[in-house]
Amino acid sequence: MFELNYKNKYYSNKKKVLVDFERLKYPNCGLGQVSINFSNQLAKIQDEAIQWEFLLSSKDRKKYIGNSRDILFRYHDFMTKNGVKSIDSDIDLFHLTHQVTNYKAVNAKKNIYTIHDLNFLNEKGESHSQKTLKKIQEAVDRSDVVTVISEFTKNVVLQNISIPKEKPVKVIYNGVKSPILDSSIRPDMVDESPFFFTIGTIMPKKNFHTLVEMMEHVTSNHKLYIAGNLEKPKYVQQILDLIVEKGLENKIILLGPIKDEEKSYLFKNCEAFLFPSLLEGFGLPIIESMYAKKPTFSSNKTSLPEIGKNHVYYWETFDPKYMAKVLKEGLEDFNKDKENKEKEIFEYASQFTWEKNAEEYHQLYKDLLEL
Repeated sequence: MFELNYKNKYYSNKKKVLVDFERLKYPNCGLGQVSINFSNQLAKIQDEAIQWEFLLSSKDRKKYIGNSRDILFRYHDFMTKNGVKSIDSDIDLFHLTHQVTNYKAVNAKKNIYTIHDLNFLNEKGESHSQKTLKKIQEAVDRSDVVTVISEFTKNVVLQNISIPKEKPVKVIYNGVKSPILDSSIRPDMVDESPFFFTIGTIMPKKNFHTLVEMMEHVTSNHKLYIAGNLEKPKYVQQILDLIVEKGLENKIILLGPIKDEEKSYLFKNCEAFLFPSLLEGFGLPIIESMYAKKPTFSSNKTSLPEIGKNHVYYWETFDPKYMAKVLKEGLEDFNKDKENKEKEIFEYASQFTWEKNAEEYHQLYKDLLEL
């Protein structure tokens, strides 16, 4: 379970902080990306009073952590990942960063538990939701501090989980990296026409079918490119059928999963970014859009107004004609003062950094450990 050099370094006067990066086993999913960025930023923090330890699913996940020279590692085995054996022996503070796990962590002297969202309450059946809530409640009960990624998530958690008033529930916003890279590649299915762009796993909560219905009422010659993993076949087919029904085969293209260089191209060259999502714990893509200095259109659901504030044009309903009207008027408003708008949204997006995120957690660790 431990690195070979573990015992040589282990018995020191430093406080041992174990951070859960098990989600690195899924590097391309949302929590996998959070783990990559948070782990790399945390590894840069030098603190003479703390020995960092990272929990990984397997040794090959170390490749995602660039500066790991002073980090100790623990790896899951059959006993730990199935909850037979605790993973946090001889640890002063354990930070559980993934809200639903099967593994056992009962030995650390202090515990921080991060909840990203409770979207399953809207996506799953009653039986599944109650089982998941029970797991989350147990983790909350073990924790000294609960952290969440938005005020919206905090409110949902407080409505559904029993948390004593004296137990802190702290909002620490995710960091966001600019999607614009030095090298961009135009996807094969993208031509020279002006276009709108959206990205996300193709599933019902992303609400992409409303964009298809809206595009029927967009009078300009813009195309719409929808990028993301085709996770829910029924919903993908619903969108494809709707495109055919509306006669929009030449205007709307599902790109499927894309590379970072292709994502960079799409953000850099789109006329606007569109995000009609119904369920978000944070809303990373709208901040990415602002990093790219693009007019951003979003639903006004869940955490999105909190994260986008007044820098986003919001859809209050999903009536197709209304959505097209908001898009047209929003583009006109943005382009009237384009240079200032671009500067304003870029400066706002720049607040959401992984450096800030990691330093807030570092300070929280020190506070709990009384350093």
